[in-house]
Amino acid sequence: LQEDDLMDEAKSLKAVSDELKANGCPLFGGKYCERLPQHIRDKAAELDKRLDSLLSGFPNFKSSIRMKEYDFSLKCNAVWSSDAVAYRCITCAYNPYCFRLAGHEGHDSNRFFSQAGGACDCGNADVLRESGFCYRHGPNARRPPAPSADIVSLNEFIIPKLFVRLFLFFRGWKRNYNLKNEHLSEETFSNQLVHRAHILIELIQELVDYGGPIRDLIIRILLDRGLYHDLTKRTSEDDIRVRFDSRNTDID
Repeated sequence: LQEDDLMDEAKSLKAVSDELKANGCPLFGGKYCERLPQHIRDKAAELDKRLDSLLSGFPNFKSSIRMKEYDFSLKCNAVWSSDAVAYRCITCAYNPYCFRLAGHEGHDSNRFFSQAGGACDCGNADVLRESGFCYRHGPNARRPPAPSADIVSLNEFIIPKLFVRLFLFFRGWKRNYNLKNEHLSEETFSNQLVHRAHILIELIQELVDYGGPIRDLIIRILLDRGLYHDLTKRTSEDDIRVRFDSRNTDID
């Protein structure tokens, strides 16, 4: 599909998601929800089918910029890995974005390669002076306008599917560990599983890094006990998929 076709499809999926949300459709299993009218259940089934096909490639509709426009938190949540370029001011900020926004003329500051990774303390008055906060963090931070209630309606249906795939990937851990019979430690076996799932894990981390409404949505999903119960239900189809994955996916 060309970019225009992708955008048209994204708008269509967004409209369906808005309608499903307005009718109280659950985020998972809406096609089986008996309290919904049949035409809404049919649309939920169509959306599920299309999202399942997209998850193999997950096209980027360039929503990150829009999400960041609504990103707001009193404290910065930026995290970086080892070998990343970081900024240090003895009294102020570590994150390069916050560093540049705060102004550090005449300060004892430097730029360096982080050896073990780290996190930005901008906005945390227990660690840094408020004078070193950038305008996006701290008690006097500039707050963006409130986003539309439906801004993440499509994501509400996509993100649970990402977690379902993770559940299915790690389900049956003990059985798969015993089947390998390669004298691996449990820690090594677990690390290899995480490495195989790194693309999906990094995708979820990227969504979290968008901040704003989508980060809040992921938090709500992770804290929703009812949704978690629905997502972790075992079905015969799940068991078949787990056995198939364990037989056909090798660990390097």
